Amino acid sequence: DKNIVKGILLLALPVMLNNIIKAFHDVVDTFLVSKMDAAESAVSAQISAIGFVSPIMTICQALAIGMMTAGTALMSQYIGAKKEDRASKVSGQLLMLCGLVGIIFNVLLFFLAPSILKLMDAQGALYDYSLTYIRIRSFELTGLFIFYAYQATRQSMGDTVMPVVWSILSIVLNIAATCIFVLGLKMDLRGAAYATVISNMILVPIVIVHMRKSKDMQLTIDSLKFDLSKVSQIFKLGWPSAVSQAFTSLGFAIINSVIAGYDDTILSAIAIGNRINSMLLFPTMAVGSVLATFVGQNIGAGNIKRAKKSVNVAMALSIGIGIVGGIGLLPFRTELAEIFLTQSTDIDLCVKYLFYL
Repeated sequence: DKNIVKGILLLALPVMLNNIIKAFHDVVDTFLVSKMDAAESAVSAQISAIGFVSPIMTICQALAIGMMTAGTALMSQYIGAKKEDRASKVSGQLLMLCGLVGIIFNVLLFFLAPSILKLMDAQGALYDYSLTYIRIRSFELTGLFIFYAYQATRQSMGDTVMPVVWSILSIVLNIAATCIFVLGLKMDLRGAAYATVISNMILVPIVIVHMRKSKDMQLTIDSLKFDLSKVSQIFKLGWPSAVSQAFTSLGFAIINSVIAGYDDTILSAIAIGNRINSMLLFPTMAVGSVLATFVGQNIGAGNIKRAKKSVNVAMALSIGIGIVGGIGLLPFRTELAEIFLTQSTDIDLCVKYLFYL
C-alpha cells in the first residue's frame, strides 16, 4: 500500500488482537481463580503465584520470540526479492528449531523450577502454588514455540489474520476448560494451568497442517531438512531480540523476588497491575512486530528509502498509542482492579501501582 500508516495499521491490528488474546490466557487464569470458592487467603496466594511465575515463563519464551523476529525478517526479505523457495526453507528451519527449543525448555523448567523459586525467595503457600503452576505450564512451551514459528511464517507474507483465528479458537477452549476445571471440578490453580496447556497444544497439529496445505508458502519435506547456514542466520539475527526480552523479564523476576518478602497482598496487587499494564503495551508491540515485515520486504525489493520511512512512521505510531493509552487508563484504574481483586487493601494498592505504571 502506498500509504505506510494505513499499511502498518492494517497489518498491526490483527497482531494487536492476537497479542491481547495470548495475554488473555493468563488473565483468564487469574480471573477465574479469583472467583473460586475458597478462603480469601488461599485465593490471594494463588493469584500471587500466577503473577509471581509470569516473568519466568516470559524468560523461557524469549529465545522463541527472538527466533520468530529473525525468521520474519529473513522470510520477508526473501519474499520481497521474489525468492519464495528460500523463504520456505527458513520457515522449515524455524519450525524445527522452535519445536526442539520448546522441548528442551520444558524439561529444564520442570526440573529447575524448585531451585528458581527458592532463588526468588518464594516461601510457604506461595512456593507450593508457584511450583505446581509452573511445572504444569512448562508443558505448553513446545506448542507455544511452534505457534510462534507459524505466526512468523504467516506474518512475513503479510497475513496477520490466520494466527488470530487460531488464537481465538485457543482462548475459547481455554476459557471453557478453565471454567470446568476451576469452578466445576474445584481444581484450584492446577485446573487453570491444565486448561492453558491443553488450549496451546491443541493448536500444534492445526498450524502444521495449515503450513503443509498453504499455497502461499508451502512447508515441504525438503524445507525441514537441517540447513546449518539458515539456522546460523536465524540465531545471528535472533539473539539480540532474545536477550532484550529475557533481561526485561529478568528485571520483573528480581522485583517479584524482592516483593516476596512482603505479604501476599502486595504481591497480588502488583501481579494484577502488571497484567492490566501489559494489555496497554500490546498495541505498540504489534506495531514493532509488523515493522519487521515492512522493513524486510522493502529491503528485499531494494527500496531502502521506504524501509527507513516505515521505521519513522512506526515510531510515531508507538509513541502516540503509548500517550493516548496511558492517559486513557488513568481514570479507570479502580474499575479494572476490582475485576480481579476483592479485598479493599488489594484494590487500593493496585490502583496506586497502576498510577505510577
